[in-house]
Amino acid sequence: MEIKAIKPEVVFQEVKEPKDRPLELGREFSGLLKDYLSRVNVAHLEAESKVADLASGKEADIVGTMISLAKADLKFRLLLQTRNRVLSAYEEIMRMQL
Repeated sequence: MEIKAIKPEVVFQEVKEPKDRPLELGREFSGLLKDYLSRVNVAHLEAESKVADLASGKEADIVGTMISLAKADLKFRLLLQTRNRVLSAYEEIMRMQL
């Protein structure tokens, strides 16, 4: 059985930068944060609504309510950790000497 060597031209042929759009990393990151913040807010409002429905007797799905609360809590914790990491990176940059 013959094993052929991998040619570098073939491997790196597929890895190229996209030419169709300019890189706007600052806007993309802030957009991601805004989008995720709105998703966290929606999850929190849905969980609040399910708890209110369960308390008033409109809804009898305790498991669905608990899952909704857990999802909202997990999304909030992830948002909090993201904020902590961004603030930590900012503080580290501010400590750098020019």
